[in-house]
Amino acid sequence: MFDAHLTERGGEDCRTGEAQVRELEEEIKQLRSALASNAPVDQAVGVILAVARTTVADAWDDLREMSMRTGVKVGSLAEQLVEWGHTGLLSDDIRTELERRLSVRHNERRARRQPP
Repeated sequence: MFDAHLTERGGEDCRTGEAQVRELEEEIKQLRSALASNAPVDQAVGVILAVARTTVADAWDDLREMSMRTGVKVGSLAEQLVEWGHTGLLSDDIRTELERRLSVRHNERRARRQPP
């Protein structure tokens, strides 16, 4: 009886509204999850930024490049770099790649300072 009443008085609008509420709730849930998962990546970019004394864009590129070269997913690599910032502990393969990226950045800066 309640459904019949809703249909007679615009029940479709109510059901559509309920569907929109569910969709928005799902979107909020996904956005919260994305924020939580992006935090370590942002923090890792900050670690690289501080260590390499580079730009945010270059630090992000370094993180992606390190991920590709080590075969470690960006999120996992980010977590390890943040942990390294706290403990000083970092796996040998990631440490080697980080040192390589820092060397590349250093050489790029030095090349820009030298006249042609």
